[in-house]
Order: sequence, then C-alpha cells, then structure tokens
Amino acid sequence: SFSVGLSTSVAVFLHEIPHELGDFAILLNAGYTPWTIVICNILTTISSFIGIFVALLLIYLNSSADPS
Repeated sequence: SFSVGLSTSVAVFLHEIPHELGDFAILLNAGYTPWTIVICNILTTISSFIGIFVALLLIYLNSSADPS
C-alpha cells in the first residue's frame, strides 16, 4: 500500500543520514580528503540507482515474456 511504501522510504532515508555521516567520519579519519569521500558516496549512490533500473527492467522483461 502507499502508506507502507511511504513509511518504509522515510525509515530508509532516516537510517541513511547517520550511516553516511559515519562513513564520512571513518574515511576522513583514514586520511581521505572530503572531496574524495563525497565523490565516492555519489558514485555508490549512482550505482545503486543503476541496480534499481536493471532490476525493474528484468522484472518488466520477465512479466512481458510470461504467456499467462
């Protein structure tokens, strides 16, 4: 349902904020520059969106190939 999807999305978003801040602090302490950390975070975010689109494409192709 819409309300379950919305609440799940908000929960994931709120979980990711401290997660990304923790990653930033760890990588900064490891000697990475702030810009390198930001670029790496952007690249990992883009890769997860690519994974979403690939999964949706596979679901679409599988449902369109189903004869029933």
